Amino acid sequence: MPEPNFATLAAFIDMDGHGFYVWLSVALALLAIGANWATLRAARRQFLADARARAQGGDALDRAPALEQAAATLLDGPLIEKNLNADSGR
Repeated sequence: MPEPNFATLAAFIDMDGHGFYVWLSVALALLAIGANWATLRAARRQFLADARARAQGGDALDRAPALEQAAATLLDGPLIEKNLNADSGR
């Protein structure tokens, strides 16, 4: 059986002084994976709800005009215009 690289659990967690960076990286990676999983799960639930509504003859996309309005507001907002004007002035 191979010999362990660290003598104690504390030494393993400390990782020769690099433990903070190693465990922070592990935590951020797990957070990113968890956020991705949660986002995909929410999208799947929404897709299934839309599919059920379509199967029952309802309009599952009643929220489309609101989404289009929100997108138009974002795309036509003052920040976009300010950035476009700044870019054209170069």
